[in-house]
Amino acid sequence: MKQLRYLLFLFLVPLLFACSDSETTWISTVDPLPFPSDGNKDLSVSPGDDFFQYCNGTWLQNHPISANTIGGLYEAQAPMDDRVEQLKSDDPEIGAFFRLMDGMYDHPDASMAYIQQQVDAIAKPASYEEAFKAIGRMQICGLGYPIAFYPFFHDGKAKACICPPISTFGPVNLSPNNMVPIAQTSGIASEVVGLILEGMGIGSEYIYILKNTETYFEQLKAKSVDELYAMMQEAWKALYPYVSTDALKEYNTKTGSNVSQQLVQSAARTLIGYPLSYKLAERYIPESKKASYKDIVVRVRDSFRKRLLKVEWMSETTKNNAVEKLDAMGLFVGYPDEWHTDCMPEIKDCQTFVEAAHRMMTANLKLQMKLLGSDDSFSMHLIKSMQSSDNTLVPEDLTLVNCFYEPLENNIFIYPAFMLPPLWNEGVSEAYHYSVFCVIGHEITHGFDSNGSTYDKVGNLCNWWTVADKMAFEERKQKLVRCYSLLEMDAERSPGVYGNGSRTLNENIADLGGFLTALDAYQEYLLTNGYFGEPYRDQLRKFYEGYANFWCVQYNNSKWNILLNSDTHSAARLRINGVVMNTDLWYDLYDVNRNSILYLPKEERTYIW
Repeated sequence: MKQLRYLLFLFLVPLLFACSDSETTWISTVDPLPFPSDGNKDLSVSPGDDFFQYCNGTWLQNHPISANTIGGLYEAQAPMDDRVEQLKSDDPEIGAFFRLMDGMYDHPDASMAYIQQQVDAIAKPASYEEAFKAIGRMQICGLGYPIAFYPFFHDGKAKACICPPISTFGPVNLSPNNMVPIAQTSGIASEVVGLILEGMGIGSEYIYILKNTETYFEQLKAKSVDELYAMMQEAWKALYPYVSTDALKEYNTKTGSNVSQQLVQSAARTLIGYPLSYKLAERYIPESKKASYKDIVVRVRDSFRKRLLKVEWMSETTKNNAVEKLDAMGLFVGYPDEWHTDCMPEIKDCQTFVEAAHRMMTANLKLQMKLLGSDDSFSMHLIKSMQSSDNTLVPEDLTLVNCFYEPLENNIFIYPAFMLPPLWNEGVSEAYHYSVFCVIGHEITHGFDSNGSTYDKVGNLCNWWTVADKMAFEERKQKLVRCYSLLEMDAERSPGVYGNGSRTLNENIADLGGFLTALDAYQEYLLTNGYFGEPYRDQLRKFYEGYANFWCVQYNNSKWNILLNSDTHSAARLRINGVVMNTDLWYDLYDVNRNSILYLPKEERTYIW
């Protein structure tokens, strides 16, 4: 009986397929949504000769070089500035801070009077023990003298370093490899820091000191109580730059600094980072949007993991270490999971910016202490800053149009600008969205570039490679260096000038890895949603062109000179051409052959991640 049924089935199969052939037509899904950048193309240029120009040439022609860098990613800054302006208008606390900052030097006498009031309130300590406890209490005001309190994140926890003072207006580069837990120290350094921490009201579990700074604490201990009292009074001069130009000059003379008024203004702006971020997230990024974008980041991370597992040039030993690092990578998306509103002071009743700055410095230090031992690296970054190319400070709060990877933390940060227009738009092709997701893959890949690959899963400087794999990695990197060094930056603007493949190597590795990771994720999306055949290939072309549109940029002269001489990022043209010519699919989609200018034989293409 079983045999009869089997024979009957074999007989029916051809009939079923015959009916299917004659009565059913399989139709691919077709994208119903618009793709916004088709009008940018210059169809007189072959994709294989200059993909950047092919995708963006008409736009470039219609947007000549001007005073501002425009296009692509740079278009997100103006809308973010508008959101800040709206908050300044609507929120009394945010508005008050910026009004006081804009009129920083309008009330020098009142500002100096406020500082003197704080100095007069310092009681002279009776002993050096009381003096160091008092110095600790002053630290809560955010004053970095005669010691500094710098937060950092390592091994999954927020920590802090007690160290000699560094200029309030300068960046600090603290490496955990150069620190030692205070609990593991002894002698005078341990004694002095212990008293300071007692004055601050915090324990020593997450507190470190810099190596080789014991001498500084010994020098503090050797001072008389009167000398320590004088140093405590001097600490308030950290507010002088916010008083007047004359007070700024005095500050520079007293400290041997060369702080510019422009730097003071940028430093002042960083103080409001945490409450400003809270208000921005509250108004513009609902929890549902954050959650959906976090899902996207996880999908891109999973796509990178699949790529890791397929790497053929790497041993299982190194590959397992790489996967372990990827799985431990922190994915900080949108804004912190918890807001500490008790660290957001009232500003609207302040009479001078000096008073507002003092309140914000105190609140920010309170937040740093509150975060000790937590896994909340995001909140810590909202009160930090980065140094720009003109030596001013750029706040890392949520108004930043950027994403970044921190090798000492093994964390990536995806900021709200990428969840808001113009970088995120409803009603456009998913190909456009996924091309922007290359940024997510870019930051993940930074964990595995020349620099990131020297740190382990908790941010320790550590070799997790076999020798053979490291050699193979070096060979592949050099291939990418040669490729970018042979790409002309801009034949019209700077004829005969080529990319610096060595200087831009890490960013180029991240661009290529991020592109391929997002491409894999998009291909999976297309197959899951029923695309195949020519509609499938058409969507892949949209992805490539969406990526080119993301870097459809016209640089001003200042930015162009930075790109030529010092920037670690390649110019937009190279960020496009250098990536696509190292991806096999591009050659198939655009019929690129050895007669094309950007053609690379397969053996010359770079395959890393």
